[in-house]
Amino acid sequence: VTTSSEVPPGRFPLCEIGEYLAGDACVQCSPGKVSVPGEGDNLGTCQATPVGKRAPDHGMTASTALLCEKGTSSTGGASAACPSCQPGTYASEVGQSACQHCMPGTIADRQGMSECMLCELGMYQDQSDADHCRPCLGGLTTRGKGMRSNASCVCHSGSFQPCLDKACTTSGQQPHCQPCPVGMECKGPEDSPWAMVTEASDEHRR
Repeated sequence: VTTSSEVPPGRFPLCEIGEYLAGDACVQCSPGKVSVPGEGDNLGTCQATPVGKRAPDHGMTASTALLCEKGTSSTGGASAACPSCQPGTYASEVGQSACQHCMPGTIADRQGMSECMLCELGMYQDQSDADHCRPCLGGLTTRGKGMRSNASCVCHSGSFQPCLDKACTTSGQQPHCQPCPVGMECKGPEDSPWAMVTEASDEHRR
C-alpha cells in the first residue's frame, strides 16, 4: 500500500509510523510484519512480528502489534494471528511465546484452552500433554479430582476389591468391586487404596 505523494527526484519522502521506504515511495508493512524506524541513512524496514504478538493489519509497528490472547501463543515471525494452543496444552496469560504443558491429573480437551481441567471423580491421567482422562475400571472411583495414577482408583463405600494390591495385575483379573458381605464392614475410599473388609461392629450389625 503506497501512501506517499510523488516527490522530486533525489529527495526522500518523510514516511509515517508503520511505513518504510521502498524505492522513492513510502509503503506500509504488510500483515504479519512490523515497521522498525531507521537511524541515519537507514530509512526503516519491515521486520518479523515480536514474540508473543501478532500484526493483523497493514502498517503496524512493534509497539502497536497486539499481544496474543489467552489460549494462544506466537514465537514471532510472520504472525498475522497467534495459533491456538493444541489439546493437552494451555496459555493462561496474554503475550505468551509458547503454550504450557498440562501436568498429569489434568487435561486440555480442545484447542485454545487458557487453563487445564482436573480429571473428574472416577478418572485419572498419568501422562502430561493429555486431552482426555482415563476411566477407572471395574466401577472403581477415586478419592478426589485430579488423580495421577490408576493406583488412585478405589471401591465405593459398601463394597470391596477382592484382589488386593497388585494381585489383580499378576493374576490377569480385571479389577472390580463386590458388595460388602453380610455381617462385614467395608470402609470407603477415604480409608484405604482398596476398600478393606473387616468384621462389622455391633452398631453396624443392627
